[in-house]
Amino acid sequence: MSLLRTTTWRAASHEGNKKSIFTISRFETAFTIQKQTTLEYEKNELKTNELRSKYADKIVGSWWQERIDENDKAFEQLNLSAEGTLTGYIKWLHRKKVMVSGEEVWTDWETEVECNYSGSWNLFWKDGQSYINILAKVEGSNYYWYSTDMVFNGICQKCL
Repeated sequence: MSLLRTTTWRAASHEGNKKSIFTISRFETAFTIQKQTTLEYEKNELKTNELRSKYADKIVGSWWQERIDENDKAFEQLNLSAEGTLTGYIKWLHRKKVMVSGEEVWTDWETEVECNYSGSWNLFWKDGQSYINILAKVEGSNYYWYSTDMVFNGICQKCL
């Protein structure tokens, strides 16, 4: 079973630029096992090199996203380096409705997750699609915040 989540990352700047620059779609799958033949690998290597030369320098930098609804607030910043390393920060707050004296009220916001993470990123081509791989470990632990391949949908040229 796969779950598709699309995330729009925005450029972080001192002027508060909120223009969308690139979107990724994250497939969360319980188990994925794939084998590639040598021919597929060579074909993918050529496409991968084309993808990297076209986009890698454009996605290097600081990016952020936030999601807010009545139950949750989440903010994430991601810093991608030209060397293929990354650092990031996430904070996620949650609240819920409870009954108090027969009346439904919201609880205070509680921090569910707040952490820094670091790791690596890479663009590649597979199965006729461009992907970005992000591997990031929560600092000070053995827990991985990201360990996934996400569909890379390109860059909004008019936003550059």
